[in-house]
Amino acid sequence: RDMPLFASFRVCGGQKLPFALTHDEVRRLLDQVTAPQHRCAMALAYSCGLRLSEVATLKTEHVVSGHMRIMICSGKGDRDRSVPLAERTLQLLREHYAAARPVKPWVFADSRNQTHVQDRTLQTAIKLAAHAAGLNPRTSMHTLRHAYATTLLLNGIDIGTVQTWLGHKNVATTMVYNHLLRHAKADYDATLNRVMGDL
Repeated sequence: RDMPLFASFRVCGGQKLPFALTHDEVRRLLDQVTAPQHRCAMALAYSCGLRLSEVATLKTEHVVSGHMRIMICSGKGDRDRSVPLAERTLQLLREHYAAARPVKPWVFADSRNQTHVQDRTLQTAIKLAAHAAGLNPRTSMHTLRHAYATTLLLNGIDIGTVQTWLGHKNVATTMVYNHLLRHAKADYDATLNRVMGDL
């Protein structure tokens, strides 16, 4: 079985870097999620780079469709931020809300529709989906945040913007993804050499 494009590896000093799924691997993951609410929550985490707690406690008032933004209030470090909301993600959120009718003010409700969905519920769902998709067993909701960052950087979004959207206080925290990008580019080179080797 092929290894994920962004594998976990160590850099100088023994620091263990996170791994991130490729865009295609995220699609494979989502294809294995059986509950529509869980699939929508994971798609939101990936397309907006949200932390698990930010997804679980998201309120309807924080989905600002008029400006195509998600507002994160009192995120990690008690910092507020806003992130771009893709049109497809908004469509998924609207479809979910119309079907599930979660208890106000939450976007994602628990199984009894009494409060917001619990962190462990989403973590369990993604573990099951990752297993079904044959992905790295370390895959978690936070892995989708890593995938978001690497996807943005691979597509030319500058590191400062990614830092702002992720809500990192220090750009050094965001710079860790540059190591993943260098590893990804090395994989691209190896693939190209393999494919073209018999010309």
